[in-house]
Amino acid sequence: MSTTCTASTGHSPPLPSDSGPVYHPRACGAACRDVNKEKSFLWLARANGKMALLAMITCSGVDPKRIEFEITETALLSDFDTADEVITMLRAAGISIALDDFGTGYSSLSHIHRLGFDKLKIDKSFVMNFDRDARCMNITRSVANLCQNLGIASVAEGVESEEIAEGLKAMGVRLAQGYYFSRPLPLELAIDYATRCEAEASARNSLSA
Repeated sequence: MSTTCTASTGHSPPLPSDSGPVYHPRACGAACRDVNKEKSFLWLARANGKMALLAMITCSGVDPKRIEFEITETALLSDFDTADEVITMLRAAGISIALDDFGTGYSSLSHIHRLGFDKLKIDKSFVMNFDRDARCMNITRSVANLCQNLGIASVAEGVESEEIAEGLKAMGVRLAQGYYFSRPLPLELAIDYATRCEAEASARNSLSA
């Protein structure tokens, strides 16, 4: 079972001009260098694991509200009680929790309700076929509607064209990631890209104000 930690700029830029989740590597500091290796829920569930994780975050100086953990459905179902304990601990510290690759596993609506995720990430297997498979489109729309009804964010993974980005925006999906926005970037280029995207977003907001 594993989870991934990222420290972000605080948001995934909105469609259609977003870059996907923009992670700010410099903001992560020691916390993300140490935690952005796959850590098992069993490690986090141990008392020393919890204390080590919270110590990393404290020492990094990163606001916990800017940190997000992504948990896979496989990890969730492998040990639900441990997942529940770890998620409760992380959320109590102010950290956001996202369920990754939603739709490919067997998690139920009761799991989503009980664990109180902040975000669901719609698996790319649905999103990438969005524009040529009606069932993929309907599944994506259903997940987006579910998120809206529950008051949590939805993120579309695997966006590779403007057509898909626009279609997602039309059905209410406001956050996305994929090669349409950017390929994976080295550290310094990622920082420059995040800074540029934020500047462009601020400029658009100023013009629309």
